[in-house]
Amino acid sequence: MACTGENIYDRHRYLNGNTFNSAAFGDGKTVITADGQIISFVNTVMFTYGLSSDDTANLMGRIIVDVNGNKCPNKIGVDTFLFYLVRGKGILPAGMENASTCRKTSLGHGCAAKVLKEKAINYI
Repeated sequence: MACTGENIYDRHRYLNGNTFNSAAFGDGKTVITADGQIISFVNTVMFTYGLSSDDTANLMGRIIVDVNGNKCPNKIGVDTFLFYLVRGKGILPAGMENASTCRKTSLGHGCAAKVLKEKAINYI
């Protein structure tokens, strides 16, 4: 990936195929690991997907992980997953309390918990 200053999520799509709104994730700090994973740490908390009200009240930030980096398909819920940093609990996958946003026709935000629980992607 070239160092262009471009938002790395501008090329992503939602699970349902719609264009991804990278502005909704705000500014953050991003690292690219030696094996190509892209991990972004975002301190703004505009949306919560599938967290309990207690966890939402203690939310400190979001973590976005693209497990295969710049390679396709670059889709939320397929190779890109959301996690939350929650005070007193650590890192929680999006969709812990409700994975309703993890269907082929949805945005895919709540898929991290579903994939970790089922150890598979069974919804695409």
